Amino acid sequence: MAARRQVMWQGSDERAPGLEHLLVGQGWASSTVIGLAAGAPFTLRYRLEVDETGRLLTGMLRISGAASLTLTRASSGRWQGNGGEELRDLSGCTDLDLGVTPYTNTLALRRLRLHPGQSGEVLAAVIEIPSFTRRVVRQRYTRLGPHTYQYENLGGGYSTELSVDDELFVREYPGLFRQLRLG
Repeated sequence: MAARRQVMWQGSDERAPGLEHLLVGQGWASSTVIGLAAGAPFTLRYRLEVDETGRLLTGMLRISGAASLTLTRASSGRWQGNGGEELRDLSGCTDLDLGVTPYTNTLALRRLRLHPGQSGEVLAAVIEIPSFTRRVVRQRYTRLGPHTYQYENLGGGYSTELSVDDELFVREYPGLFRQLRLG
C-alpha cells in the first residue's frame, strides 16, 4: 500500500444516504462520514489505529455535537471502553465493524489474506452509528476472484458480493456503498 491514500465512498442506499472521506497511512486511518440515520443527519469522525497485521489497536469515534467512544483492543483480546472499563460483551471479537463505512471490511480482508477459493471467519464487534449500540456478529469472507469477495453475516442470513481494488478497498458494496474515483 502507498504511504498515504485518500478514498471516498458515496452511500447508495436512498434511505440512508451518506458520503465518506478517508485518509489512510501506515498503521492508521482517519475519516469523516456524513450520513442520515432514522431521518436525522449525523457527522462521524473516526480514527483507527492498527498493527502491522491489520489488527485493531484503538478506535476513536466521535459524533459531532453528541457522544464519543474510544475502543481499545489489547493483545490478550480484551476490549476496553472510554474509561478503561472492560467490555466483556465484546470478548473474543477479532474485528471492528462500523456499518457506516466499508473500510472496516478492508481491514478484515487484509488481515485474513485469502487466496481465491478460501474462506475465513471473524467475530466482529459491530458498532451502530450514531447510537454507539454494540453487538457481536460472526462474519465470513470468501475470496471468489482477484477483486471479488463474498461477505456473509452468519447470524443474520445476509450475504453479498463485494468488489475491491488492488489494495482491498471496497469499490462496490451493492445497495450500500460505491467508491468514488479521485483525480
